Amino acid sequence: MNTARYSIRQLFADLELEPPGFVPAAQPPSEYPWYMRIFAGIGAWLAALLFIGFLVITRIIINEVGALIVGLILCGVSAGLHHNKSSSTFVHQFALATSIAGQILAVIGWVVILDGSYIGSALGVIVLEIVLFAIQRDFIQRLIATLAIIAAIHVIVGDLSRWNENFNYIYLLLSCLIIMFSGFLWLEPKIHADELWPSAAPIGYGILLFMGASSIFTNVDWADLALRSNFFMLPALVGIICLGISIWMIINEFAYQLNPIELGSIGIGLLFIAFIGFNTPAIIIALLILVLSYWRGYWVMFGFGCLALLSALSLYYYNLNISLLYKSIILFASGLTLLVIRALIIKLNQKEAL
Repeated sequence: MNTARYSIRQLFADLELEPPGFVPAAQPPSEYPWYMRIFAGIGAWLAALLFIGFLVITRIIINEVGALIVGLILCGVSAGLHHNKSSSTFVHQFALATSIAGQILAVIGWVVILDGSYIGSALGVIVLEIVLFAIQRDFIQRLIATLAIIAAIHVIVGDLSRWNENFNYIYLLLSCLIIMFSGFLWLEPKIHADELWPSAAPIGYGILLFMGASSIFTNVDWADLALRSNFFMLPALVGIICLGISIWMIINEFAYQLNPIELGSIGIGLLFIAFIGFNTPAIIIALLILVLSYWRGYWVMFGFGCLALLSALSLYYYNLNISLLYKSIILFASGLTLLVIRALIIKLNQKEAL
C-alpha cells in the first residue's frame, strides 16, 4: 500500500464503513506567526500616533472645535475599519489606535468648548461612548466605552456631591458596581442563552476593572476617607451580602446536602470575613470576584481577583491605623478559618465522588 496516497475515504473503505458525504479539510494555518502580528500591531499604533502628530504639527487642529470634529471623524473611520471582517492585524490595531486617539481629541475639544462644566462634559462623553458601543463590534473598544461611561457617571455624581466635602458618592457607586457585577455573573447562563454575551461581556469586564480599582483606591488612605464619609462600610456590607447569596446559589446549583455543622462553618466564615472587611472592604470585594469567577469558569476574572486580593491584603497589613495585636488575632483566626474551609471542601468533594 502506498501510504503517501492513503486517504480518509480509503480508511473508511478498509473498515467497511460508509464514508461521510463531506470530509472536512485541514484548517489552514494562521496568516502570520504571532511575532509578526505583534510587530504589525506595534506598527499600527506608531502609524496612528504619527498621524495624530502630523495633524498637530501642520496645525490642522488649531482650536477646540477642530479637535472635536477631527476626533469624531477618526472615531467614524475606526468604526468603518472594524466592520471590515477581512481586515488584517495591522488594520485592526490601527483602527483601535485611531479610535482611542479620536475619542481623546473629541473629549478634549468638548471639555474646552464647555469651559469647565463637569456635568455637561461628562454627559457628552456618555453620549459619545454609547454611540461607539452600539456601532463597534470589537471587545476592547466596547470595554473602553464601558470604562469611560462609568468614569463619566462618577464625575457627574461627584460634582453633584460637591466633590471634596465628603466621599459618600464613591462608596454609593462602588456598592452599585458590586451589585451589578454580582448580578451579571448570577445571570450569566441566561445571558448566554439569549445570545447577549458579545454585548454583555465588555460591560461585565468594565465593571470588574472599575470596581477593583475603586475598592483599592478607597483603602489607600483609610483614615482620611473614613473620617470624611458616613458610608465607608457600605461596600463591605453589600459585598458580604452578595458573597453569601453567591455561596447559597452555588450550594443549590450543585445540590449539596449540608448538615447544620457545615452550614454553621460557612456562616462563621462569612462573619469572620465581614469582621476583617469592615476595615478593608477591598478584601470582601476581591473574595467575591474570586468566588464568582471560579464558579462560572472565567480565569481572566479569577486572575484579576487574585491580584485584587493580594493588593487588598497588602493595604490591610500596612495600615498603620490598625494595631499589631489586632492584626495578630486576625492572622490566627484566619488560619483556623482556612483549616475549617479546607475540611469542608474535602468533605464536599468526597460526597460528590460518591
